[in-house]
Amino acid sequence: MVLCIDFLGQHLMFSDNNSLSALVSAYWRAAHANKLTTLFHYLYLAALVVIATWVYQASATLPWIWPVLWICCLAVLALGPIFPELGPLIYLVVAYATPRYGKAAEVANPLALAEMFAYLALASFLLNRLVHRTWPEIRGVFDYLLIALWCIVGVSALNAIWLHGQPWDPLGEDPMGQFNQVLILGLLGHQLLSSRTALLRLAGTLICILIFRIIINDVRQVDGDHDFPFLIVVSLPFLLTFTSAATWPVFAKVLQAFFALGFSAVVLMSRNRGAIFALPPMIFVLWMRSTRKQIVGVTMLAIVAGFAIFSPLRYYVQRFAGFGFDETSMSRLYAWQGAIRMMREHPLLGVGLGNFQALSRGYAPRELSEDIVAHNNFFHVGGEAGLLGLLVYGSLVIVTFFSARRLYRSSIEWLRTAGRMIELSMISYLAGGMFISRHNFVLAYIIMGVAAGSIHALTQIETDATNLKAAPSPSLW
Repeated sequence: MVLCIDFLGQHLMFSDNNSLSALVSAYWRAAHANKLTTLFHYLYLAALVVIATWVYQASATLPWIWPVLWICCLAVLALGPIFPELGPLIYLVVAYATPRYGKAAEVANPLALAEMFAYLALASFLLNRLVHRTWPEIRGVFDYLLIALWCIVGVSALNAIWLHGQPWDPLGEDPMGQFNQVLILGLLGHQLLSSRTALLRLAGTLICILIFRIIINDVRQVDGDHDFPFLIVVSLPFLLTFTSAATWPVFAKVLQAFFALGFSAVVLMSRNRGAIFALPPMIFVLWMRSTRKQIVGVTMLAIVAGFAIFSPLRYYVQRFAGFGFDETSMSRLYAWQGAIRMMREHPLLGVGLGNFQALSRGYAPRELSEDIVAHNNFFHVGGEAGLLGLLVYGSLVIVTFFSARRLYRSSIEWLRTAGRMIELSMISYLAGGMFISRHNFVLAYIIMGVAAGSIHALTQIETDATNLKAAPSPSLW
């Protein structure tokens, strides 16, 4: 999978002229320049070996594909200090190629596999900076807001323990570990994934993950899996990066249309209401922003035709007929009202990170059949982290949309494409997140980081252009 991504990055986009062996040799010589960096690199490699052994033993009862996938990802991370952008890409493979439910998840979750790969991605990035003697900078509003959100949710959990006697992790889902991943991957996305080549590699990684999930799980098993359809609709806009390829533009557009129709069909077959509701606003904004509205319109008609082809109308009638007044809809409405009550009674820091579901029955206006999450990003953040957390979370979303707006108005083609991609992905994330709680969806924060990094790149390009114009002309004498 990683080799395919690298092939796409080398041949569809511009890349450095240095060979892989030359880059590795140069980095290895720099890493051995002093004993401290040498020690840290050997400790990092030793940790990879230990974790690989641990993963192999823990996954002995699983089908061979899972231990092979995870151990191969660890092997690729051996190159992480040389190519730090591999860290977040490999994290995405481990976190999203592994289904959230099933036998693989039963092994991966107790191992905290995704969180472990987040820490390894951070370690490889820091090792790279150590060798090059450059310290990572906190730059821009996004970094400060993301760090502020992480601090607030942590303090909210401590506040719930000290003042209200709530447990740190009532459901055993490691909510703070999830926000550790949000913080690390959001910052790494800002630092590493905002170049033209990195965007294509990020898109290639996500497309490969979706294909892998479809092959492994079988399309017929997607029904009822809320996470996979949601991942598809958030990832679909990354197909736009194919059109900014430097080579084979016709092939890239054909590939783009093929994957768009195929992935949309999988979402329709899932009959997941949140994911399906996320498709129309995303497609509408795509049509509004497009300069070739006829082509986008034909694609929209093809997707609509997929309703009849891939899933008969009666299934949608059964699924959506009771929307708004069936038991599921009413329980979510009560959960939203419970979230408002949580914010009213605990306005500053909420009921504490990870406590919404455990306390949902006590705050809902009517009896719920079971403890449930808010099924809404904003209500969930507000209920658990209070108005302070909700303010910071909302600010992150707003800053990202403003960044996307500035990017797609740029005169630079790949930045315009990045702006459209970010805007559409965030629209899908917010539309789907109105009906499911994905406030800790790491990919969304990576996208926010990419937006912040792309703005930094645009500012640098504009500054360089201004300085070039202001430079005095060389004298003829």
